[in-house]
Amino acid sequence: MLPFVIYDEGGRQSPPYIASGWMGNTKAIKYDERCSTNPHSGQSCIRIDFTANDQWGAIAWQNPENDWGDKPGGWDLTGAKRLSIWLRGDTGDETCSIELGILGDDKKFSDTAKAKLENIKLSNQWREVSIDLVGKNLTRIKTGLVVSIPGQGQPVTIYVDDCKYE
Repeated sequence: MLPFVIYDEGGRQSPPYIASGWMGNTKAIKYDERCSTNPHSGQSCIRIDFTANDQWGAIAWQNPENDWGDKPGGWDLTGAKRLSIWLRGDTGDETCSIELGILGDDKKFSDTAKAKLENIKLSNQWREVSIDLVGKNLTRIKTGLVVSIPGQGQPVTIYVDDCKYE
C-alpha cells in the first residue's frame, strides 16, 4: 500500500482524498489540479491561488469528501514514516503551512494522528518538505493533507506536486 499517493496528475479515477474541505476566506481561493506550468514531475501539478491580501485560506484533502468527522472513512496508513510533498511559489517569496489530521476527539470519526509544518518559506524552485510520522497512530487518517496560505499583503500562488505517504 505504500507509497500511498495523494496527488498523481489529477487523472485518477478514485483519488484516496478529495480537496473538498475549503476553509478561511474561501472566496479568495482558486484551485487547479491540472496546472501545466513547470510541474515537478509528469505533465501537471496543483496550483493554488490565494487572491486576498489578508486573512487566510486553506484546502483539506478529505475522505470521505466534504466530511468534518461525522461519517466513517479515512485510510489506515500504518507503516508510513513520513508525508512528503513538493512545493514552490510563483515568485519565491510565499509562505504556507501543511498538516494532516485536523479532526479532533470532539468528532465521532476523528483522525488518529495530527502533525503540522508551519510557515514554510517557498522559493520559485521546487523543494521537498516532509512531516515525520514515526511513532504516530495512523490507523485512521481522514484528513490526509491540509495546505494553508496566510494573507501576505498581496495575492500569492503556490504549486504542489508529488504528495505521498511513504
